[in-house]
Amino acid sequence: MRLVKIVFLVLMSLAVSYGAYAKKDVKKTKTAEEVWANVETLDQYDEDFIKAEIKSLPMPERVKLAKMSVKDTKRAIEAGETASVGMYILAIFIPPLAVGLNNGVSKEFWIDLVLTIIGWLPGIIYAFIVL
Repeated sequence: MRLVKIVFLVLMSLAVSYGAYAKKDVKKTKTAEEVWANVETLDQYDEDFIKAEIKSLPMPERVKLAKMSVKDTKRAIEAGETASVGMYILAIFIPPLAVGLNNGVSKEFWIDLVLTIIGWLPGIIYAFIVL
């Protein structure tokens, strides 16, 4: 009789766990690589689209995306390119840094720094215009 109870409990627990698993809404989160690929395929960089893509990432993936942006920006600068995907993503995270890396410490950098201090969004908009 005890064996029957144990088998019954095991089967019931399996049924309950399967039911919970089947009902579980598995929400796949994006990765930094997927966001990078989405942004890279854009013909013209859209600030709102990039912001929405970044907001959809969990924090560890955002950090990973920022690191990827810095690496791409360094590569672009070494290759003599003006702006890259990393530069635009970096312009959302740290606008004055993106402008400074692109133009050097010039008046555009200082304008962007002041705009970023006043409000983050004006700094981002100006960085997109300069880049």
